[in-house]
Amino acid sequence: MTSREAKTGEALAEDYRQAGFNRRLGFGARPALVVIDFCLAYLDPESPLYAGVEDARASCQRVLTAARDAGIPVVHSRIEFQPGGADGGIFFRKVGALECLVQGSPLGAYGEGLAPVDGEIVVVKQYASSFFGTSLASTLTSMGVDTLIHTGVSTSGCVRATALDA
Repeated sequence: MTSREAKTGEALAEDYRQAGFNRRLGFGARPALVVIDFCLAYLDPESPLYAGVEDARASCQRVLTAARDAGIPVVHSRIEFQPGGADGGIFFRKVGALECLVQGSPLGAYGEGLAPVDGEIVVVKQYASSFFGTSLASTLTSMGVDTLIHTGVSTSGCVRATALDA
């Protein structure tokens, strides 16, 4: 294989190991759970943003229950735009389906069993990352959080963006 050929599978994993990208940090002393965008817009088959994520929803409910039972702080993020989408910029104008997430839309409500309970923090966002343009970083810092557990919709978009910004 030449250096220009794409490596996959074990060859790629071995490259990462040799480069030192295989270290684990482990779980910290003060974790928090971030529940990202589990709203009806992604759960309702009639929604233009329906994602067919029933398995992820069930997994999220299990993780959410475990976090609450363990006393781990929970932060929810949700997408919401002002009517007309001025706070969503070009993103809102480009992706017409986001109109279902304007303030007051029933599709912006949390899915059954996924709504915040008293004492849980809610971060309202307009873009993919739960950190971008929100108070999430300062909130987690003030809580002394050193480990984030991520769950949400969609892994290739909002969950990934939030994980990268963490």
